[in-house]
Amino acid sequence: MCQTREKHPGKFEGETCITRFAYYYVGLGDGLEDENDSRCIVLKGPFSYSEIGKYQNDMRDYICPDCWRDILNAKAIHQWEDSQGFEYSEVD
Repeated sequence: MCQTREKHPGKFEGETCITRFAYYYVGLGDGLEDENDSRCIVLKGPFSYSEIGKYQNDMRDYICPDCWRDILNAKAIHQWEDSQGFEYSEVD
């Protein structure tokens, strides 16, 4: 379970560290449009330490160890933004 769920108002409010990770990852041009929902971007797993290591240095202050473990075990991460600009994610 996420140890640092976002408590401050803003784009990630109430979300886990995984949402911030997915947003950052997608912002770098990774991910595919979900075939069932064009508003959603899918990051396909499995993820490896070598693949996400470059992000871990940039994001080490934002992602708790539990969420890193969930990212490494994910088959996919779905990331989307609602009409008010809030970000969400879901892990498969």
